[in-house]
Amino acid sequence: LIPIDANLESDSDVLYEAIPLTLFEEAVSGATNLRMVLVDACRNNPFLGQIKSTGRAIGQGLSPFEPTGGTLVAYAAKGGTVALDGTGRNSPFMKGLLEHIEEPGLDIALMFRKVRDTVLAETGNRQEPFIYGSLPGHEIYLVPPTEVAALPIAPARTPGPAGPRATGRAE
Repeated sequence: LIPIDANLESDSDVLYEAIPLTLFEEAVSGATNLRMVLVDACRNNPFLGQIKSTGRAIGQGLSPFEPTGGTLVAYAAKGGTVALDGTGRNSPFMKGLLEHIEEPGLDIALMFRKVRDTVLAETGNRQEPFIYGSLPGHEIYLVPPTEVAALPIAPARTPGPAGPRATGRAE
């Protein structure tokens, strides 16, 4: 990842100014239930035409990153594309996350599919988030389902003695 204030004059500056994604995986390695990395950044290389080459290979964008088991990486945009800033305080990706992240009982995989749909709608299909990872086979909730209190069941009515039938009108 390249910070927005990075000073990249040549390809060797990348070694000192960029942050390897593996560092983020290391940062979440101690988590026991879910390791998640959110990357709200462009996945293209906006510096490609302006960096002086000293012979190193310069990539087209964020290099491929395959997380280890139990780690989920959510990118704001698919490979080689731009993550839009949007209007206001939050990017379209962050708006989508904020809209769905606190929904009770929403499995994390479904939550990110909803975020994807929200971002596509917000950006007119110009930005599509992607997730990568290898998650276990059970549901993962950021906000557990809320328990709905069971309503008491009314006792069954037993037929009463035979008598005049109620007609529903006052007599």
